[in-house]
Amino acid sequence: MKIMKAALAALLVCGCARPDPAAVSGRMVAMFEKMERTGSYTMHVKKTEDDARYEIFYETWKDKDEVYSYIDSPWHRIVSRFDTSHAKTVSGKWSFDVFEVQSIDQTEQARFRYLGNVYEYVRFPFLFDAESNVDGLKDFFDWTIEKDNTYRATLQKKRIPELNEGIVQEWRDLGMDLKTLDLKQCDYTFHLNGQGELVKADIVQDYTFSKKNGEPESHRVETEIGFAYDQGNEKVREQTKALLDQDLQIGDNAPWDGEGIPQPAGEFPLPKNS
Repeated sequence: MKIMKAALAALLVCGCARPDPAAVSGRMVAMFEKMERTGSYTMHVKKTEDDARYEIFYETWKDKDEVYSYIDSPWHRIVSRFDTSHAKTVSGKWSFDVFEVQSIDQTEQARFRYLGNVYEYVRFPFLFDAESNVDGLKDFFDWTIEKDNTYRATLQKKRIPELNEGIVQEWRDLGMDLKTLDLKQCDYTFHLNGQGELVKADIVQDYTFSKKNGEPESHRVETEIGFAYDQGNEKVREQTKALLDQDLQIGDNAPWDGEGIPQPAGEFPLPKNS
């Protein structure tokens, strides 16, 4: 009996055993619910896209009835403020000591979710309810437990043609140019800590697509995201609030103090035919 138990434990750790989908679904739903209850979270994204490597920093926090979002990448900086009836987003060209305003978006119908920046990366394997909360798993992914508190979702090969057609049609319905799509790999790995919090996510996507009048393009994108909770950068918050409180116009150069704020790195090789 002890040998059988040890063998079963080994299978679970190496990910060779399929866990109960209902149990995995419950664990994932609880993970997002726990994240929703935090006062703030940060995301440190490291992406390798073909030969390019770069970082993006995210910080999202609650302040009374408002939610603030800060996004910093090597090419732009985006700051936003949302409440139940109003949203304001200012985008600018990246710089250490100035915010060169490139766009301003304001609306009276705020639709931003506190976990919106998270779902931008990890929503694909999940089902959502009418309130845009995760409430289950999509059935075209296989889930495994690779080791304690590590869950992996792997796209089923047999469902890829159906999924390709669905995505192409969805893009066409939105008026976007996408002629063909061939997903070759789409894997998500979620690393939780002992308290059930998401601390790291790894995403691998390999695909080929073509536009109406274009040649097929193949890309491989590897994304690593580190998460932290309730420990944001006060300098980021001060600068974000100060900028959003200003009456800015496109083309303005607003002051921005980058001292003490992490700077995103990026390596972008020149095209081979340049």
